[in-house]
Amino acid sequence: MNKAKHCELCENQQYDFTAGTKCSLTDARPSFKDKCGQITFDTKYQKKIKENNIAYEKVLKNKHKALGQFIVYMSITIVLFSVAFYLGFLELSNGIIDKIPFVIAGVGLVTLPRAITPLVSFKQNFKVAKKNKMEMDTILQQYNVRYEIEVLFNTDRHGYTDISTNLNFLRKHYR
Repeated sequence: MNKAKHCELCENQQYDFTAGTKCSLTDARPSFKDKCGQITFDTKYQKKIKENNIAYEKVLKNKHKALGQFIVYMSITIVLFSVAFYLGFLELSNGIIDKIPFVIAGVGLVTLPRAITPLVSFKQNFKVAKKNKMEMDTILQQYNVRYEIEVLFNTDRHGYTDISTNLNFLRKHYR
């Protein structure tokens, strides 16, 4: 595990563009083995908990939208390919070759990326958000910090979304 991830949650973190993450108490890079004996949790780790959980919940909130878009556009693609195949088969059986089935198949091909892109984007965003949340939770578990969080999305009639959180600590002992 990256030791600087511990420092991202600590109030004693200093960041220097040349040296990277340093501790303000020791003025050195993190050199502990499993966990830092001088870590100080205050407001910074609460902010990080909220940020990671909000990002995770935002991605989860978009899951149904991505699946719905995939189903709709994939259905359109299948219908267009089926119509193009049927028209092409009818034309060939009558000895006619026309460009209409090719145009319809081309339109179907254009809708295919609209079906796949949201699903791939969701998968990538979910993977990143879950990794960040799990790394943070693992670090906090090392310091016996346990929490529950509720993320609330309130959307007004103009489409503005207000995000609020209820963060409760079950255990705050970290020494």
